[in-house]
Amino acid sequence: MNADLIAETVPDRGAKPDRKAVNAWALFSWADHAYFTTMSAALLGPWLLALATNAVGDRGVLFGIGPVVLRADAFPSFMIAMAALAQLFLLPPIGALVDGSGTRLSWLGGSCIAGSVSCALFATTGYHAWAYAGLLFLVLTFIAGVADFVVNSLLGVVAPKADHVRVSAWGSAAGYLGGGLLLAVNLVMVQSHASLGVGQGTMVRWCFLSAGIWWAVFGLISTSRLRSTGIVAQRSDAPERISRRLRGAMAELRSALRLLNTMPQTRRYLISFLLFSDAVSAVIALASTYITHQLFDNNTTNASTFLFKLILMIQFVAICGALAIGRMAVRLGAKRVLLGVLVLWCGVLVYGYGFMNDQAEAMILGVAVAVGLGGVSSLSRPLFTGMIPDGLEGTFFSLYEICNQGTSWLAPLIFTIVVDVTGSFRQALLSLIILFVAGLAVLVRTDIGAAEGEAAAIGAGDE
Repeated sequence: MNADLIAETVPDRGAKPDRKAVNAWALFSWADHAYFTTMSAALLGPWLLALATNAVGDRGVLFGIGPVVLRADAFPSFMIAMAALAQLFLLPPIGALVDGSGTRLSWLGGSCIAGSVSCALFATTGYHAWAYAGLLFLVLTFIAGVADFVVNSLLGVVAPKADHVRVSAWGSAAGYLGGGLLLAVNLVMVQSHASLGVGQGTMVRWCFLSAGIWWAVFGLISTSRLRSTGIVAQRSDAPERISRRLRGAMAELRSALRLLNTMPQTRRYLISFLLFSDAVSAVIALASTYITHQLFDNNTTNASTFLFKLILMIQFVAICGALAIGRMAVRLGAKRVLLGVLVLWCGVLVYGYGFMNDQAEAMILGVAVAVGLGGVSSLSRPLFTGMIPDGLEGTFFSLYEICNQGTSWLAPLIFTIVVDVTGSFRQALLSLIILFVAGLAVLVRTDIGAAEGEAAAIGAGDE
């Protein structure tokens, strides 16, 4: 690992975090949760379902290869799986390129602009344009993945190790608050469509546009403020040619993978995270589609108002959940609390399978999802930050991101297969519990202290 590739000024381990830098970092979560909340959690799944079913009917065939066919009601989960596979191959070299170029803030700003434009382009999708919407979904999901791993990689830059859990919880809470506020605005927009003289479908498209504007405005403010803090510095040398930089980035990636092979506890943590994060991502991405199917007979128009209220409630409960679980983790240990959160997620699947039959029960389920979501997001990130050798934050967090999103094809694929074969969304939901149980079992056997020692030993060896 070359020391001259380390572009960021890492704070002294005993120093206190710079409040301005922390707030600027958290503001990006406030910004990009316009995508994670309004787009990913609330609207994209039902929208893709509506486009597909409008084109060929509920159980109609979109396309097939021999005996293998994709039916309309499985289209959202299929696209989530395809997006995850694309990230699996593309994010690691991008992560190495980010580390090799030493310009994380430029990547953060660029992903912000590209993501906001992609959100806005969803406003151009028509009711039968399922193929175009699916392609746009792939692009948007990839861009969001890049933005997410870059901002996560900056946690170790804006705060010393002792404050990682607290700062991570604050960033998660800021994201839920920002996403929740925009979602509240979107709820008012959808409920006011008749008085404004526009159709509900048109108003949903305006919500897509609002998400793009929100992400762009607050995301660019965040990157500008991060630059002004001086904690994150850009490289001063002249830009290299892209081809040369990419070759160097791939060499860094291969080096990081070889290092990971010598870090058994860190590797074990990533395997655990891959399993339970895969399931969490699938549940969040498919929840609105599941509720639309189970409670509203695939009618996106009838479901949209309830979904907005449900997800809005989840956002604000998740704020409290992230902060409370962060405090609990400081007292009891992050690993112990995370294990408890995974047990809660198992309960969520059982309840969703056997007991959710009306809107009130869906709200109860939403409370549990909110607590579980806040717990996973606020604890997984700081645990992994301590396992990263200095100077490889971007590369390692790209691996983290593909475990978080890029390998999140297994759960959606399981869901797709079960729905295609049985036509039962309930059985498909319950089938995901095996991933939570497996992730929990691997995490129990992971020694967090030893993983941090592995990273420290590599860092000391490079000095």
